[in-house]
Amino acid sequence: MKTAEDFYALLDTIYASGEEGAVEGFLTEMAEETVKKDGGVNAEYMLCMCEFGSYYRGVSRYADSLRAFRKAEELIAELFGKESVNYASNLTNMANTYRMMGDTDRALELFLHSIRIYDALPERDDYLYAGALNNIALLYRGTGEAEKAAAYLRQTLHILEGLADRKEETATACANLAALCAEGGKADEAAALLERAIELFRALPYESAHFAAALNSRAAMLASAGENGEAMVCLRDAADRTKAMFGENADYGVCRRNMARLSARIGDRDAALRFMREAAGVFHRVFGADHKITRDAAQEADTLARAAADAGGRGEE
Repeated sequence: MKTAEDFYALLDTIYASGEEGAVEGFLTEMAEETVKKDGGVNAEYMLCMCEFGSYYRGVSRYADSLRAFRKAEELIAELFGKESVNYASNLTNMANTYRMMGDTDRALELFLHSIRIYDALPERDDYLYAGALNNIALLYRGTGEAEKAAAYLRQTLHILEGLADRKEETATACANLAALCAEGGKADEAAALLERAIELFRALPYESAHFAAALNSRAAMLASAGENGEAMVCLRDAADRTKAMFGENADYGVCRRNMARLSARIGDRDAALRFMREAAGVFHRVFGADHKITRDAAQEADTLARAAADAGGRGEE
């Protein structure tokens, strides 16, 4: 590995290829090479651990993600110190893994720790700071604290709009705020924010990992307006994009669950049952049998199966 720029340029190319196992293989090779230097205490090995953490989080291997980020934390503390921007950034990444696992208390603790470090730096990195604020907003949205979530998102968007060449991050913040506005009954603001987000995502020269979430939100708005066909098109697009980037991860399961619910709404029982069973299988593999999201999807699938059986017994078309 020559420079960090070389590393990320090659990693981006491998991600873009979509080849199964290629990212993990590349990171493994780089880690095996760089761990031999300086007893493994070097910036190159640290980068590998950070990217392993992000990759494993993306494919919903959360325990592996945390192990990688914890190793990165050890290396960053030794190389740059615990009050550095690198340490704060790693805390944010680790917190995001905890958030996606559903451990909101631990996630919030780490997010707030990272914010304290950013605020204490002589020159704050606004891009990384905005990322931490955005993730806190997502956490509060997940706990149902919509007002707190919206406040953090508006602050995030304000910072990002002042930064050049941050179209993807601005699009993501717009999409997240749009979803909150929609939930709060602010339909016009939500629609405007979401259209802006999708326009920004489509203009990117690469595929964003956050585009699918925006499409899911757009599908929800279209379905609420009774435009079920267009909503299903958005959901299929979101599912395809997610699977192409990360395989059948938790977000892919959410897409399939949403497709099942929309299919049930329009009376397509067979499709609804098929999609919900697929979602339940994804959640079972990612979260385990006892997780609430898995149990809820399995229960919805059972309900759909009973409804289909009852309809068949009555001779319904």
